[in-house]
This record gives sequence, C-alpha cells and structure tokens, in this order.
Amino acid sequence: MGRRSKICFVLPSLAGGGAERSAVHILNALDGQQWDRSMYLFDRVGPYLDEVSPEIRLSSGTDPSRFGRWQALRRFIRDTRPEIVVSFLSYFSVLTAARAAGVGARVVFNQQTPMTAFLADGDYQWRGAWHRRVFTLVTRTGYAAADLVVATSRGVAEDLHAAFGVDPAHMRVVPNPVDLDRVAAASVEPLEAEFQANWTSPVIVAAGRLAEAKNYPLLIDAMAVLRQRM
Repeated sequence: MGRRSKICFVLPSLAGGGAERSAVHILNALDGQQWDRSMYLFDRVGPYLDEVSPEIRLSSGTDPSRFGRWQALRRFIRDTRPEIVVSFLSYFSVLTAARAAGVGARVVFNQQTPMTAFLADGDYQWRGAWHRRVFTLVTRTGYAAADLVVATSRGVAEDLHAAFGVDPAHMRVVPNPVDLDRVAAASVEPLEAEFQANWTSPVIVAAGRLAEAKNYPLLIDAMAVLRQRM
C-alpha cells in the first residue's frame, strides 16, 4: 500500500441531524487504501456513533468550555497532522484551530443549508439587526479564508455567492450521499397499523425540523405543480 492522504472530519457531535449522517456516510465510503481517515467530535454523543467504521480513528475532547474544546481540537490537529480538515458545522472554530495548529492543513467547509435561512430561523439567535450584521461579516470573512467550500446543492452555492460574496470558483457542489441498500431495506418494513390506512399512493414523505430553514412551503408549492401534471 502506498502513502495515504490524511483527512479529518470535524463535527460538534453526532447528535442525529442531516449533516452528521452525511459526514458519517461520506467518511465511511472513502477508500481506506487511499485515505487515512479520522473524525473529531467536540462532544462524543449521538445516535450515529455506532455507524462510524471501526477503521476510522474517532476522537473527541473532554473540556466542556468553548475555549477548551478549541484548544483540544488544535492539539489533535497538531498531533495527527491531517492534510485536509473538513468542517461540518462549527466552521470558524475549526478554521481557526486548524490555522493555529500550524501544520498546513487545508480547511474545507461543508455547507448543508442556505446560510441566509439561519438569519430568519426562529431556532437561532440571528434575527436581530445587529446579529445579522455580525453574522454576515463573520461569514464573508470566514468563508473567504477557507480553502474550499462544498455545497450540497446549486441553490446553497448560489445563496452563499449572492448573500455573502463567496466566489463561485471557490465552491464545489457535491450532493448528499444516499445509502440505496439501506433505503431499499427500510422500504419493505411493515407500517404500523395506525399509519397503514393513510398510506394511499402517491405519498411524499419529508423529515426535518418544522423551521423556516427547511423551507417546507417550497415542498408544498412543488407538490401543487406536480399534482397538475400527475
């Protein structure tokens, strides 16, 4: 086996969101003969912990403070010396820790949701005017400093460019992975009796927070268009 490139995925935890699931699927799927894989969590919790391949080095910090977590990540990067650090969430903590580690690691942001959605989402603190200004300034600065931004859709990439000035040449669109075998296995599982009566084809299922960032009105509008054609 030749020399493997070192890559590390960093997340706050594996606490069950779409970004966490995608991170596990992507890192598991990378060829272990080509990549020396590791994952670092600020907090070692979440339902996807058992799904991380045993071939992946899984590490985490123990200090509950924000600065303590940042220091622990910096030490981890300095000790393991990954060539690529991919941040899923906690982008700016990861960026500054990687730069402070001084090992020359390239930093990639994986952006799952349109950033402007956070500015109107009641689950986040950015709705106030001065919060929005700070958020916009930090986003512009941080995303320009990253080595690459990976967006999960063209819409997410266009939002970063239009609202925060991220250079399209600085981004790549890579859709989220789908485990087709897992979907096929789940599709044949029986429904609970209370749901069976309502399962009349055609059916669309959506899973996610009932929040503005998830844009369920767009899904409803799309369904209205679809019903005109089908």
